[in-house]
Amino acid sequence: MINNSFHLTQIIASAWGDPADITNAIWNAGYRKPEREAEDIAILTIEIMEGIPDEAPCSERPKNLNDILTMELNNIIFDATWNEGITPAKVAGVILRNGYRREIK
Repeated sequence: MINNSFHLTQIIASAWGDPADITNAIWNAGYRKPEREAEDIAILTIEIMEGIPDEAPCSERPKNLNDILTMELNNIIFDATWNEGITPAKVAGVILRNGYRREIK
């Protein structure tokens, strides 16, 4: 986990600022949660869709499962970065505690 933590901290630090930029950097680096059951994905999809305002244009709505999973990660990062005194290392810890691991392909 130390290697994952160090690697993830570097990625977060390089994209530090906008939570969406951090999300994209982490996602593009291959960090994912382990596969989940269909029921868990359905519940996650409902939770994500409930958080999108009715006024949001179609272009900002999730189109597929990757969009839903990316939005889940973005919500975690957004919540983590609101804390005062948060650092890239602390955000990396939050991401890893939420079950994200780097997929090596």
